[in-house]
Amino acid sequence: MPKAGLNSIIFYTCVFCAVIWLASCTVPKHYQKGKPFVFKNTISLEGNFSRDEKRNLISKLEQQIDDSLKVRIKSYVGIYREIVAPPAFDTISMSRSITYMDALLKSMGYFRSSITDSFYLDTVNSNQIRAFTYFKVAPDKVLRIDSIGYSIRDTALQRLASRRQDRSQLAKGDPFTKSSISAELDRMIESFRNNGFYKITADELYAEADTVDIALISMDADPFDQLGIIAAMQKRRDNPTVDVVFKQRPVTDSTKLMKYYIRNVNIYPDLELLDSTHTYTYDVYKFNGHTVYSRKNLFKPSFLVKNLRLDSGKLYRQVNYFRTINTLNQLGAWSQVSVEIKEIYDDTIPQLDFDIRMIPAKKQALILELEGSRNTGNDVFASGNLLGIGLNIGLRNRNVFREAIQSSSVLRGSIELNPGKGDDFILSRQLNFSHSYSIPRLLIPFRVDESRLKGLRTLISLNAGYTYRKDQFNLGTVNTSIGYEWARRNNVFLLRALNVELNKLDGKAQFDSILNKNPLLRYTYNEGLIIGSGFSFVNSSRNNLNHLRYMRFAVEESGAITGSIFRGLVNDLYRFVKLDAEYKYYIERPKHVLAFRVMGGYGLAYGKNEDKNKRLPFFRQYFAGGPNSMRAWQLRTLGPGSFGPADTVGKGNLIDFQLADIQLEGNFEYRFNLGTIAGVKIKSALFTDIGNIWFRNRLNPDVEEEFNIGRLYKDLAIAGGTSLRFDFDYFLIRFDWAYKLKDPFYSHISNGWFQNMKLTNGQLQLGIGYPF
Repeated sequence: MPKAGLNSIIFYTCVFCAVIWLASCTVPKHYQKGKPFVFKNTISLEGNFSRDEKRNLISKLEQQIDDSLKVRIKSYVGIYREIVAPPAFDTISMSRSITYMDALLKSMGYFRSSITDSFYLDTVNSNQIRAFTYFKVAPDKVLRIDSIGYSIRDTALQRLASRRQDRSQLAKGDPFTKSSISAELDRMIESFRNNGFYKITADELYAEADTVDIALISMDADPFDQLGIIAAMQKRRDNPTVDVVFKQRPVTDSTKLMKYYIRNVNIYPDLELLDSTHTYTYDVYKFNGHTVYSRKNLFKPSFLVKNLRLDSGKLYRQVNYFRTINTLNQLGAWSQVSVEIKEIYDDTIPQLDFDIRMIPAKKQALILELEGSRNTGNDVFASGNLLGIGLNIGLRNRNVFREAIQSSSVLRGSIELNPGKGDDFILSRQLNFSHSYSIPRLLIPFRVDESRLKGLRTLISLNAGYTYRKDQFNLGTVNTSIGYEWARRNNVFLLRALNVELNKLDGKAQFDSILNKNPLLRYTYNEGLIIGSGFSFVNSSRNNLNHLRYMRFAVEESGAITGSIFRGLVNDLYRFVKLDAEYKYYIERPKHVLAFRVMGGYGLAYGKNEDKNKRLPFFRQYFAGGPNSMRAWQLRTLGPGSFGPADTVGKGNLIDFQLADIQLEGNFEYRFNLGTIAGVKIKSALFTDIGNIWFRNRLNPDVEEEFNIGRLYKDLAIAGGTSLRFDFDYFLIRFDWAYKLKDPFYSHISNGWFQNMKLTNGQLQLGIGYPF
């Protein structure tokens, strides 16, 4: 082996060993010399637990360690760690920690747990006396619920509890925990308040748990029966159960058992943030039994009343109270919404008056944004270091037509510069204007039940843009759409009922020469009209183990209905169906996160127009590469299939701007904290990206560009890398460095694994926020 190579190996080996040594190094600072101090606490958990359950329970037990025993570690870039001012060791703190841990276990249903503690002292450098503490936790079988009952003195409450028992938060076999009992009490109180019992609280109810077998008390049974009873009790000890009965405490305030009705609803929609003693002059409006007290007539009374769920003369329901507050806050027209409730006992029927007080938000806001970007151009359109500059100027209105309709008008201008290129200094220019409305109701010709829906909005938008690309093409676009958005529980729905989009592409001589060299590009870079609709669905949920799940599904079509209506009138109409699906899963821990994502998309173009039934329009096609997708490749430079870039001899594309009709991609990240510098959280990640894009069918017999399940492994690209991230709480700046571990362009050489791998051949990606 050459001497230079041997020296390199020795150098990198020494660096690796030094990093490993530093990673295992924890240094105490500001400790009491000659006195024992806490250096490390360890909790071991015994029992049959899954990995996630064990990790979650240990994390909760660690939080129960007494504050005077906790070790606070400061980490620097995840390698060097310091224990700052470690606490003095005291065995009393260990006893308190056991008490806290036992209380936690009992609240989780472990009523017969065993916790033992131990410690040892280690002297380092003659003046450090390090204390290592150990807690051995052995939870016994969890106590489970055998039966659930309700025994409430008030007959009306008893009927409600029995009638709604199917909605109970408890079920036979569930662990008997403090949180589950509290959840059931909260559910019962919510049910009572939704039926007029405005003043009832959880203090009026309690849960009684019974673990005694009555059969053992009756000792006059037959001896053989007694043997069966004892055997059953032994089985119950092995699998402990409890009977739970919810009961009512003695009544101390009769008003808490009264049903309340709504009397008056008063609305103050345009108050100012002034002293409450200030006297205002109001214009008073009566509308559908409600009273509006307005100072500046900023909102229509009819609009205000339509967004309330509180109606005069009806039974009070807590769900309608919260729906009213949430709806008014979601409209975005007010900076503050509060509701004052007054109890009225003038009549034999208890009643409530509601004063809804609202402070309007600033109606109009100016939008002024400056954008900048840098890109290394290497396609047929440009080469060199490109600099992009964009300016957005707009106006946002929060209360159009006095109905909290939000509008936004934005004019965007941008240019792309190619420094040092003389006449080609300005490479492209773009001008775009957009105007949109967000209307807080559904504009539809029929009625729907909106009581269980939230976030109802009608979305109307209009966009027009013009792009000039020097010596290549001029592109004009016009788009208008109307859609509807609503939510229910953890689901958000978006229906784009009508979307009309027109694209006019005017190619110049150089662009036409590119198409002439590769006629297949005409199926991608063409112009036309889209008239269609779309639908998307998003679901998100989180469980008790801090596992977060996110699912999205979307479908878009053009020409399915309008193709028949406008047959013979519109020759440039695109006909296609496009499907997208995405699934994300996060396992969150205090110091790290495991993040997974899989996504796929498929587009089908059809129809009799030969120019438009081979490919999706280029503004609807998929791409891979960039800061959020296949990060070892630059934006839009991966694929399709084993196709390659323009600067590669033999297989390259004529245009380094890769688009296709099918996409599959999977991503994994291990995210972890490094430390904190000047209040900024420094984070990192190890990641891998797997995927590619393909065409639906092959148009060029010499290029493997279509999706083929038998060639899937060959076509898949794999990236791997690491990241440095700066978390400012409100936003995150991300620097990802990735390598092409498997490049499908080199699939004919070892299936593309580790081709052209050099330390400096990685790809740097700058991103804002997480990639997924």
